[in-house]
Amino acid sequence: INSPAFPLYRQLCDRGADAVVYDPLYTDDEVRRLGLEPGRPEGAEVAILNTAHEAFRDMLPALSESGVRVVFDGRDLWDPADARKLGLTYLAVAAL
Repeated sequence: INSPAFPLYRQLCDRGADAVVYDPLYTDDEVRRLGLEPGRPEGAEVAILNTAHEAFRDMLPALSESGVRVVFDGRDLWDPADARKLGLTYLAVAAL
């Protein structure tokens, strides 16, 4: 599988992050077989959007309610104003 999730996950773990992966297209067992730790955003401080699944489009309220404080939008899927209205710090990769 050619996905930026693999190197990102490994870099975060190498730097001491307690990283987990959530992808609505994979079961937890499938995520584990790929060598990643499955999880949900509950209790996370930061959520990183690494793929623009439609299932993630309306996820900002759930992230805010789960305790996430910072969202990093790596796919320009979320509206920064919506994130800020929910009290989230919004970070993104600048479009080129």
